[in-house]
Amino acid sequence: MNNKLDLLFRQRPMMKDWYNSKKSLAEYSKSVLSDINCFESEGILSSAITRKAGEILKDRINTGLLNQQLRSVPLISTADHHGLLHYKLLYNSNIILSEVMRFCSMPYSVVLSTGNIPLNNQSYPRGFYFKNAKFNFFPAKYGEQPVGLFTNKIKHTRFNEIIVSYDKNIELSKEEISFLYYLFDHLLPEDSVYNLCSTFSEQITLLNFDLWKFFFDENIRDSIPGLIYLETTSLVREIMINELQKESSLLSLILLDKQTRDIFIEEFHNINGCWGDEFGSYFFWGVSDNKKLQRLEVMDNALSGKDIIIEMTAENIINAIRTKTIFPTLFLSFYIVTFLEDITCFGGFNQIEYLTHMKQAYIRVFERIDRPEMVQRLRRKKTDALICGMIPLQYNSSIDMLWHFNSKNGIFNGNLKGGLTNRDLFSVNSQSIGNMVRGGVESMLENIT
Repeated sequence: MNNKLDLLFRQRPMMKDWYNSKKSLAEYSKSVLSDINCFESEGILSSAITRKAGEILKDRINTGLLNQQLRSVPLISTADHHGLLHYKLLYNSNIILSEVMRFCSMPYSVVLSTGNIPLNNQSYPRGFYFKNAKFNFFPAKYGEQPVGLFTNKIKHTRFNEIIVSYDKNIELSKEEISFLYYLFDHLLPEDSVYNLCSTFSEQITLLNFDLWKFFFDENIRDSIPGLIYLETTSLVREIMINELQKESSLLSLILLDKQTRDIFIEEFHNINGCWGDEFGSYFFWGVSDNKKLQRLEVMDNALSGKDIIIEMTAENIINAIRTKTIFPTLFLSFYIVTFLEDITCFGGFNQIEYLTHMKQAYIRVFERIDRPEMVQRLRRKKTDALICGMIPLQYNSSIDMLWHFNSKNGIFNGNLKGGLTNRDLFSVNSQSIGNMVRGGVESMLENIT
């Protein structure tokens, strides 16, 4: 165990301080709030989030309050994979996020979840875990497609197919079947607003917003911030198109000015989430005809891949973004989400490492191209806000366990009234960060051979 732990700390040096932290979650929330830097900005991302959330969630949210929150307390999570919240790491991180936002007296928890993971990722966005079995929304043939490029939707008729096709070795009680009927028949009827969504990603936004309240006891649900859960790439694409239409924008400078672009390529080389000789992709991933991602390199002023060549002009890149021929890398996604303006992003153990390295590389670049205002701003930028990997609630990846937290021995009670109480949340806030991190580390060590 010690050898595995030493290896983990060597791979993620910042983790050790978190592992030994004695701060409570309440103390951590206070320190995060005090570290926020609100710069003068156009509010590009906050406006895009507000607009997209309003389009999908409509009258479920107050867009004016959301925009005000993002400008005054610019805290979001980028820790999640886009999918239903049934996976242990993800629902734990969102419970912590919810408590941080409650501490800040904010009405919403905002999550920009990554869609560049495949549908068959370990977090299993292709369906959900229930009774420790997998229930699939979509056939296995779609498993390698990135969530952010997947255009199919959950159909109402899929529910009966799921019920008859699940592993017959898993016994479902009447209460459990009733719960699944609630999910699909009440929240996803044939004429529901879910069927008006254009993609599976938008359906996930709606489902997570409506189902989030069932994580909590019915007596405290009104005090829990609403969960706004948006797929990152759709927002990033929209903002990139707008920024590339401005010749003076930083994004245009990064992608279209060869001298500046070469400096970025040099300084971000071998940073996780960016590119190297044998990993990553330069600025964008290429998207093949079967919607698989392929590595791109910059050659002779063009993005070049196995069967993709795109001359690096504003018009060509905008067209490729619109047609989804290219897909933003983590480098560009985080440029838009956190480095372009003043948003602080909560993440996991890997994110706090590579965002910090990215920040250092940005500072070197902006020093070289004589942009002192960006250097000054970025030196104050917080990139080590941890949220994913802290596990205050040690339960298996199955939605019945947490939605019915107070059920005896974790047995499903089927009444949809259970969930976390104020006492449970007090316990979460009282735990030390180190204790919660150790819970996450134990899960990670299980996967190290």
